[in-house]
Amino acid sequence: MISEPRIAFVIDSLSSVGGGERVLFTALEMYPHADVFTLVYNSEFFTQTAISHKEVGTSFINSLPFAHKHHRLFLPLMPTAIERFNLCNYDTIVSFSYAVAHGVLHHNGTRHVSYTYTPMRYAWTDININGTHTRKNLILKDS
Repeated sequence: MISEPRIAFVIDSLSSVGGGERVLFTALEMYPHADVFTLVYNSEFFTQTAISHKEVGTSFINSLPFAHKHHRLFLPLMPTAIERFNLCNYDTIVSFSYAVAHGVLHHNGTRHVSYTYTPMRYAWTDININGTHTRKNLILKDS
């Protein structure tokens, strides 16, 4: 009897429903038995979605104050948090990453596929890490 491969889906955060989360929902249609892991899970936004009935594994960041509404403030902790997931019992890991999910640790023989999005906009636009906007002046000097 051949057992079904164990698959883990890892996504940076599930703080609201957007395009990245819809990609995860599509992946879950194809692999409904996959387990889901994320740094922050705001379950109130995911009622009546593909993950509403799943037990979602979260990181220590999920239990920190303000994490559900202001998870971007915890960006410096995210690489450490993503590396703490114990995924040694999985045959395949698929990370859906705009920030750090692709840094999840995998073990010998585990296949890791990363679906990488455009980097987080607040890292390269006028949106601050707390969501406010600041005008960035670009000063060009003649050489």
